[in-house]
Amino acid sequence: MPIILLTAKDDQNTRREGFDLGADQYLSKPFDTQELHARIKSVVQQSLRLQEKYSKAIYLKPKD
Repeated sequence: MPIILLTAKDDQNTRREGFDLGADQYLSKPFDTQELHARIKSVVQQSLRLQEKYSKAIYLKPKD
């Protein structure tokens, strides 16, 4: 599940900590709603691509 942090904190240490804790995106206040929508769209598309990539079945044939 993608994680987008929306926060009032904007210093580099806090941003780094957010990413270290697993955030996919980080937006600080005040944020532009169009940018938020674009970032949501981006992480959802990325998640769907990864899901498609890793959901394909792999069939292995044993050696004779």
